[in-house]
Amino acid sequence: MKKLRKDKFRKILAFMVALALMVSCVPSAYTISASETFGDGTDDLFTDGEGSSGPEAEESTPDVSSADQEKQAQQTMLTYENDSVKVTAEAQEEGALPQNTSLKADTVNENSSVLYNTVSQKLSKAAEDKGSSLRGFFALDVYFADADGNRVEPNGRVKVTIEYKTPAAPELTDAANTSVTVEKLRYNSSTGETEAYVLQPNEDLKVLNVTETKQVQTIQAETGNSAVFAVMWDSPKTVSGEDENSDTPIDSEGNDSDVDISDGEITPEPEVTEVPAEEPEVTEAPTEEPTVTEAPAEEPEVTEAPTEEPTVTEAPAEEPEVTEVPEEEPEITQVPSEEAVIVTVIGDDVNLRVSPSEDADVVTTVEAGTQLTVLETVTAEDGTTWYRVSYEGTEAYIRSDMVQVVETGDEEPAEEEVTDDLTQEGPVTYSKTVGNVVVTATADKDVLPEDAELVVTPVEKDNAQYSEVESQLHAKAEEGDYTVAGFLAYDIYFQDNEGNKIEPNNGSVKVSMDYQASSIPQEIKESTETSTFSSEADEEISLEDENTEATDAQELSVAVMHLVEDEAGNVQSVVDMTQQGTAKVETTAENEIQKAEFETDSFSVFTITWQDARRSLSIQLIDTTGNSIGSGNKSVTWSGNSHTTAYADAPKISGYAFKKAKVASSAGEEGTVVNNVRYNNGKYQYTSDRNVKDTTAWYDIGSNTVYFVYQKVENLKTVETVDHTSDGITMKMKDLWGNSSEKIGPNSDQSTWLTLGGDYGNGNIKRGLLNNVLAPNGYPTVKSNSSNLESLFSGGKTTTVNHLFLKTIYDQTGYYEYSSFNNYAYLGSNPGTSANFTVYDAIGTPRGDSTSYFYSRGNFMPYNAIADGKYASNTHNLYDEDGNELDDSDPDKGKVLYQTQGTNDYQFGMEMDGNFLQPKAGKVTPPNSSKKESMIYEFNGDDDMWIYIDDVLVLDIGGVHDAHSGKINFETGVVSWKDCNTGQVPKEYTTTIKEMFRSAGYFPDGTKWDSSKVDNYFDGDTFRDFTTHSFKMFYMERGAGASNLHMKFNIQVIPEGQVEVRKELSNTDKEKYSNVEFAFQLYAQKALSTGANGNETYSDTEYELLNSSAYYGNAGKPVKDKAITFCNGEDGTGEIINGKKYQNVFYLKPDESAIFTELQANRKYYVKEIGVKSDEYSQITINDTGYTEYDENNQEAGKGVIKSVETDKKEVSMRPVVVYTNNCSAANSRELQITKKIKDDIFVEDTFSFRIQLSNQNNVLVPYANGDYYLLDEDNNYWYYNASGALASNGSDAIVCGRKTTDDGIVTGVPAGYTVAVTSILSGTSFRVEEVNLDSAKYDTPDKAVNNADTSVVTDTDGHTADGSIKLGQDANVVVTNTPKNQGQEQDQTFIRISKTFEGLTEAEIGELAKADPPYKITVTGKKLDTETNTYVDFTQDLYLRDAFVTGSGTTWTYTWKIEGCGTGTYHVTESNYNKNGYTSEVKINGNTVQNPEQNGVDVTTEVSTYNYVGKDKVTNCNKQNYSIGVQNLIVAKLTKGQGTFVWTRQPASINERLAIIKIIKSLNGFDNNATLDNCYFYSGEGIEGTMIFRGAKIRYDCKDILHFEYPKQWAMFATGTYEITDGRNAEVAIENTYTEITADLDLVKILNSKDGTRLTGAEFDLYKKDGNTYSKVNTEPIVIDNDQQEEALRNLSSGQYYLEEIKAPDGCTLLADQIYFRQENGTIILTDEDGNALQTENAMWSLSSSDGSNVLTIKNNKIYNLPSAGGPGIYGFTISGVAILATALLLFIKNKRREEEAKRS
Repeated sequence: MKKLRKDKFRKILAFMVALALMVSCVPSAYTISASETFGDGTDDLFTDGEGSSGPEAEESTPDVSSADQEKQAQQTMLTYENDSVKVTAEAQEEGALPQNTSLKADTVNENSSVLYNTVSQKLSKAAEDKGSSLRGFFALDVYFADADGNRVEPNGRVKVTIEYKTPAAPELTDAANTSVTVEKLRYNSSTGETEAYVLQPNEDLKVLNVTETKQVQTIQAETGNSAVFAVMWDSPKTVSGEDENSDTPIDSEGNDSDVDISDGEITPEPEVTEVPAEEPEVTEAPTEEPTVTEAPAEEPEVTEAPTEEPTVTEAPAEEPEVTEVPEEEPEITQVPSEEAVIVTVIGDDVNLRVSPSEDADVVTTVEAGTQLTVLETVTAEDGTTWYRVSYEGTEAYIRSDMVQVVETGDEEPAEEEVTDDLTQEGPVTYSKTVGNVVVTATADKDVLPEDAELVVTPVEKDNAQYSEVESQLHAKAEEGDYTVAGFLAYDIYFQDNEGNKIEPNNGSVKVSMDYQASSIPQEIKESTETSTFSSEADEEISLEDENTEATDAQELSVAVMHLVEDEAGNVQSVVDMTQQGTAKVETTAENEIQKAEFETDSFSVFTITWQDARRSLSIQLIDTTGNSIGSGNKSVTWSGNSHTTAYADAPKISGYAFKKAKVASSAGEEGTVVNNVRYNNGKYQYTSDRNVKDTTAWYDIGSNTVYFVYQKVENLKTVETVDHTSDGITMKMKDLWGNSSEKIGPNSDQSTWLTLGGDYGNGNIKRGLLNNVLAPNGYPTVKSNSSNLESLFSGGKTTTVNHLFLKTIYDQTGYYEYSSFNNYAYLGSNPGTSANFTVYDAIGTPRGDSTSYFYSRGNFMPYNAIADGKYASNTHNLYDEDGNELDDSDPDKGKVLYQTQGTNDYQFGMEMDGNFLQPKAGKVTPPNSSKKESMIYEFNGDDDMWIYIDDVLVLDIGGVHDAHSGKINFETGVVSWKDCNTGQVPKEYTTTIKEMFRSAGYFPDGTKWDSSKVDNYFDGDTFRDFTTHSFKMFYMERGAGASNLHMKFNIQVIPEGQVEVRKELSNTDKEKYSNVEFAFQLYAQKALSTGANGNETYSDTEYELLNSSAYYGNAGKPVKDKAITFCNGEDGTGEIINGKKYQNVFYLKPDESAIFTELQANRKYYVKEIGVKSDEYSQITINDTGYTEYDENNQEAGKGVIKSVETDKKEVSMRPVVVYTNNCSAANSRELQITKKIKDDIFVEDTFSFRIQLSNQNNVLVPYANGDYYLLDEDNNYWYYNASGALASNGSDAIVCGRKTTDDGIVTGVPAGYTVAVTSILSGTSFRVEEVNLDSAKYDTPDKAVNNADTSVVTDTDGHTADGSIKLGQDANVVVTNTPKNQGQEQDQTFIRISKTFEGLTEAEIGELAKADPPYKITVTGKKLDTETNTYVDFTQDLYLRDAFVTGSGTTWTYTWKIEGCGTGTYHVTESNYNKNGYTSEVKINGNTVQNPEQNGVDVTTEVSTYNYVGKDKVTNCNKQNYSIGVQNLIVAKLTKGQGTFVWTRQPASINERLAIIKIIKSLNGFDNNATLDNCYFYSGEGIEGTMIFRGAKIRYDCKDILHFEYPKQWAMFATGTYEITDGRNAEVAIENTYTEITADLDLVKILNSKDGTRLTGAEFDLYKKDGNTYSKVNTEPIVIDNDQQEEALRNLSSGQYYLEEIKAPDGCTLLADQIYFRQENGTIILTDEDGNALQTENAMWSLSSSDGSNVLTIKNNKIYNLPSAGGPGIYGFTISGVAILATALLLFIKNKRREEEAKRS
């Protein structure tokens, strides 16, 4: 009893211990994400660790962790399980699994949502592409479903594992030669096609375990979306036993039938039995015993009995003759293939349905008498029998009681000649043999007369009847939407004994045509033989559409056609007897005709016609120069009724690579790019869109031609690269090992692999993976686990590499640049410890995948070679580095992509190190240029890229991601990067260099951050000038996919052991036009000795002048063939400078550098500049530190000569660069002014041009090329060219003109009276100004005056001498004066002055109208009087904004034009292209509102001035003449010998009146026809006082009213009279457009994603607007939705594309995962996708409602659900109690054990 108590106690104790352990493991609080709830706001929650289950599958949810009570648990794993498989989905990044979902895995069969036949066809095609046959497949549709069963896409990368509980495979006859692959299939909504591609090992496919007998066990793959995963078994095609052209789909167990693979599940431990052909009666059934029967043809229950192929079935071992089929599956009987069964419809309007059920959808209806071909017999669930039939190329089902079978049977062969027995009662048979065919006709006795004779005549090509038949057949084909590939025609009829044609009477005749040898038209045979294109390498290339399998005769259908004639023998109609059901044909596998049978009641021409339902388009193959290419054939056939893609269908041609397709009228025309072609409504059409959508615009090809353009591909060529190692840039590469998730390491030993994190996810950047300060060993460390990355970049198989950057780019721009998007770089598969890159003038890709943009462009795969002629299939260079499709005009679009060779190596690391100088203002000077540019570092690529400067992380583009870009601008200090999820538009983010150091807590020298010392290290957001720094770049490719790299930087790298001395000038930008030189000396510590290791010992006090190993150069790079010359005077005793001798002097011009090499880093030196004049240079700075001139008494000097300015003494390593900057004084930086004048200040409309030359540093005149200048009017107002290209005033505020001089130094468009000013020219610079492009017909040679300049003898290369040189302290001025020819000789011309005022638009917005296509313009049309013919002629002139005179400011601008020479006429003025998107406009013309001003406009009239002359007297003798000035108002006297004409008028005559009077003089018969203003001398009124001598003649005025003309021998002729002049009329047109911007308001409402839609508060949003290709944030403060139950409004949204991004969710809710894209268009808000396309379906999380101009965007949030706390204080008390109980139990156990042992001993 005592022992029992002890046992009971022990049991209780054990129970308590177990209970304690259980309690200690139970969490006190849970957090379950919304994905583990119903998601509709209800309180129902899943039990922790449990999931819902059903009779067939289990769906599990992840366990819930209690590690952090304040974090919401995210789903990390979901599971689906049935009897056959277990499927697991594991998130590869946080939040990847969608919320509120479960995992589904549906077996693909005919009852699944995924079409079984589609999968079967795609896999068959994939096998065929490999040259194999599909032997079977298992397919699972893996997806996520919400509580309502709706499919939900994952939010990132997911690892899917499929485990087969029993290894499984279809029946394989040759497992050893069978390959197993995994295909991923997914519907592409943009193309409307299901896409399939093989999952590559070590890429998306992680695991594929199969047994030796090729049974699949486990599949593991990564995906970013739901898809069908199919395991496919295929093996090479065999010679016999397979019909390679069979259209019968292969089921997922390898059976050649349409029978479904049971219910789609794989039976555990399936034992497959193969049934031979001799025993075809095999039944397959599950335990429930639904019946599927296969039997020979004699028994109607047989399903399949091919003559050559044994029936293969699959069944479990327990029941070898039964396999598994679904319970609901109908009984299916396979119709024997030897004889097609024809049925005739016996009712009207009978339905053809998509499946054997009266509830199924109706395909179409057919009428009684329609004949259908039966494909199989099906028994439905209700026991009714259905036929699967073929009708017009479509398969459908019809109930068997709605048709009757047409009895058919093989006819006995007729004898060649038959003698009719007229006495017989049965059918009469006639026969005729014609060539290869025996024609037999059979009719009842009374159908034909007794003397009837059968006549058969072939219709040959060489007779006229053939053309008629051909024409009729083609006309019929157009109606039937097919083409005639060829035909055989026979004229068949009966005749009586007199030769008269006779027709059957009261009956029909059956005709049989038996071909002794199968036959086909010759043209089809020839076409089939040449249906491939032979390339230059004799490589046959099939040219097929993706929907067709061949281009030979097998694709054609054969039909019997009857050309029915009327009584007159004319063709009345063409009947397709085969389609009608009254004829049938038998053909060979090659579609050659063997037999044709038909029944007819009339006779004429019958044809055997081969119909081609495919659409063939001839495409020409040409090279880029337009020449035809290829051997023999110059065209191909592009087939298919649906659209087909050029890039996929272009044939390969040896030596060429496909570049693009185009449609053009000729090969040489640029044409339009073609990406897809289709046949539609009888027309061939094309589109340039790559992805065809419902909205795609199609254009008719018409008479144009489609061309495939090929580029000639030569053998691979390399490009020259930079020796960057010698420049001071160290680069190392290391080949790595790893997987595509998080682990990567230096070798295959996985214990060495490091976990970095930052998996692919949404393809975005993962910042913050690394600590922001390097470890003491100089390498980064992982933030999450402190792992040091040294092993990934150093040690082991690390290769020091060189020659990556392109030399051409460096020489032209100064940038070290490499881009895999432009050049392929190969290092070698095993490069060793040091190697050079081989960089090709070609690009490569690791995968020929046109569906992924990152494979359709150049990739960086340094460990994989490329090879001549080895191109990637199915893709070309189509996208840029940002993922945007290349423009069609880009010459690189379509460039060939080479295929990488060998196994792609996707894991490697790169380290790049160097020291650099922060130059003045963060700008560097490129080679061969004086223009400074920002010093930058740019990167674009994937994956990780980190830049550390002075051991601090500055640019962080970490993680596995798509190609993303980043940039450091050392001028501004801005650090930027662009980021987005896959497929979205990148957004730019910024920080600064200074901020990155502040956040790291260190200064560049490694000391701790101290806010009071920031200015010692930073200038603004960047480094202080002339400071030195180190940089380290760490780059890794580890994503196991596409690899991209683009680096570009012009960092001024500092090689060790050199000093650069540089001269710069400030207060001028014209250094290159100055030939001034500056003298320098460089002193260095005297070397005392040199050690064995080469180290030198220096004196602390003695310095020596250096005079060797120095070269001209730039940016730290010496040019070794340009050595510095050291000067010591002519006698060698010293260079005399300002009267003093200096030894070893070297000279530098502005922007020149002297680089001293071969110096040791610890050697001290100093530099001295000699003899700088202070009146020319007001200040000198050395490395941005100012120096002031002192005299010898150490007193600050005013003017004079600076004796020396020298640096202090520093080691080479401490100061590798010395920059002397001399600030040009105001007296030394002057202007060259060029003024244009017209003689006598006559106003002209013309503008003028000048060429400006300045002397360069070699003292030669060169063009002032691409230079800025100012333009001033006579009132010193500044003018500039605005956004419209028109000249506008900026008032007295100085502004650069906006146009630059041309490459030849020419300034254009200078109005008369204006001055061109070129500023900041150094004194001593020579110049020359020349007027160019002058209209010599209108102007004489100009006069040029030069003021305030010194003389110069400098010339240009053509020997032209300078006009002068700039004086110190003065601005030079050149005045160019033009004299118009016939100055004032032309009468004032009538004109139309038009002004256009834009009200409401900025200058930039008007500029957009000016640059639009088509641009804004005003058009003047009308009729103008031609004075020569006195008839009106047409007049048209367009006015553009760029040609106008502009005034205005802000949003009011007026443009003015003046059209001269309008004469007399009537004109119509209109404007067009004035509308601007996002604005309404009101148009007024001359104050009146005008609708539709493109047509309406305004009419105006102009008139020239007229004159009237009445002659009073004309004298042609030389007598004295006296004329009264009161009687007439015009007196004209002509001098002899053509000396001129005296003209008197009563009133002073204007120029216009004088011109009219000259016309009067010319009109006087015999007077002066050569009269001009120059030889006519005008006097008026009483201007003559007393007597005047005029050209030797004498004129006297009596001071009353008489003019006396004396000296008669001097006068040749006189005339007097009265004239009257009428002024002309000009026209003025004022057009005023008032623009009002169209805006829209958008109200935001926040609700809970629940049934009641509770209003939410506290949500915050940012609003972004698209500008170009990027988005910019609109709001400065967050947009907050408050709690006032009112909408938060976005007011006055202008037109454009936007998106909203939630940055803070309401309390208790999850943050909205996606951005909300919309656009404002003409006042309407439209929800869109990321590409700006309007949404076709409403989003589940937001919706838009609009009414009466009000727009409300309702946005939902999901609630975060938390379980209540289950234990108050938590688990700690339970844990402690449990441990205590456990300890007590252990002590008791030990004590009892001891007692038992003692009891035993006793």
